[in-house]
Amino acid sequence: MSADLIVANENTDQETISTWLGEWFREIRAAWNEFWTPLARENARAVHVTFTDFGVSVEHVEANGEIAIAAIMSDTDENGRLLSSALSEACARAKTRDVTITLPAGEILRPHVRLPYVARRAIRPMLGFELERLSPLPLHELYFDFQLASRDRKAGRTEVDLRIVKRDIVDKALAAIHAAGCSVNAIRFPGDEAPAEWRQFSVDRIALLRAHWRRHGVAWLASLSLVLAIAIVLAAYVRGMEVLEAIDDQIETQQLDAVQVERVRNNLADARAQIEFAFAKKSAQPFLLSTLSALSDALPDGTWLSDLSLQGRKAHAQGYSHSASDLIALIDRSPRFANAQFNAPVVQSSSKLDRFDITFDIKAGDIKAGAP
Repeated sequence: MSADLIVANENTDQETISTWLGEWFREIRAAWNEFWTPLARENARAVHVTFTDFGVSVEHVEANGEIAIAAIMSDTDENGRLLSSALSEACARAKTRDVTITLPAGEILRPHVRLPYVARRAIRPMLGFELERLSPLPLHELYFDFQLASRDRKAGRTEVDLRIVKRDIVDKALAAIHAAGCSVNAIRFPGDEAPAEWRQFSVDRIALLRAHWRRHGVAWLASLSLVLAIAIVLAAYVRGMEVLEAIDDQIETQQLDAVQVERVRNNLADARAQIEFAFAKKSAQPFLLSTLSALSDALPDGTWLSDLSLQGRKAHAQGYSHSASDLIALIDRSPRFANAQFNAPVVQSSSKLDRFDITFDIKAGDIKAGAP
């Protein structure tokens, strides 16, 4: 496998990962449209009970934003029975027993108070002292919370807007809702977007949590899905990086192998050149192989040639033998050779073999060109 093919495979793997991630995100978007959006619409339903100076109204808020009035009642002795009936109808439509109540506007005191610049956690204790000055009622008979209007460190000033209501008014409204078998998840004030502070007003904590879940559960689940998606993408990225690193290692290995292949290719080219050279030599001296074959038949076992050269019909052979002195007679006895003689004295090598150097003639007509 060449390096170019490895790089092509790497690009293909990257395209495959990108395609897979794109398909995966499209599936998440489709799941959002099919599941989360209808759930959000379903959770938008709610039941509101508004206490006014003249009576009580029960409203069922539909998912499409339209408000269906379940009942309007005046403050009479039958208020509890009518409220229970109206709440049952509204809760059946909304599929919930949790209710948001709105207090009467005429029962809410909204003073604007200026305090010294203090930390936010110290504002409420200071307001307790201010309420004793502002309200004719003792502090334990009141519910109150506040909204921070401004804080100026340089001027040393903190301004807050108070919302004060008699405790018995709130407790009476809560008792009416509880008597109908419902729970209060929030208390609101007319004209205010922010509900009453749940730590200071007696809302039902479980109902409050359910309301938060209905209001924000989709977002929480979506956030969790996003976190999981990011985790999966990161895992895929890490895995992809591991794959790319493995591919890089393979490329390096293949590059080394390519070097080895190129070296082998060069060796093959050299061997082919040597073979072609040998064939060329064979063409130039057609009876070399036949001469070598005849000489091999004439020489005894235990004899090795290290060199054989031909010059015309004169042969020159060098090699080693266990008994070099017998070679002259054996070569002359061959019908193809004659006039064998030592060209140099026989020398015994370190391996106890005789090193010989012999010349002899090739008989004319005995060895034909091209004979095997």
